[in-house]
Amino acid sequence: MWQIVNYKLAGGKPVNWTNNGIPVAIVDKTDSAGKKTSNQVLKVGDYAKFMSSFDNGTIDAYDTPTNGVGIIMGKYGMIWFNADEFKKMK
Repeated sequence: MWQIVNYKLAGGKPVNWTNNGIPVAIVDKTDSAGKKTSNQVLKVGDYAKFMSSFDNGTIDAYDTPTNGVGIIMGKYGMIWFNADEFKKMK
């Protein structure tokens, strides 16, 4: 499975790809203004946002020691995010 990672959302470096990897299949590549681009090939430094079917839901788990929130992303399982950075997402 191809994945991307956002170091802020993962709580910094290094990341745990099993816990913090975001499947490419659930994101759209965007320009800096958030508009979806026609080219879906992602590379370091590109912008991406969750597809509309994955940009909502509830927090499914908390991990207070790491300030983490876990969200189940359908068949992809739970992805862990830094709670402070997650709150900043629009």
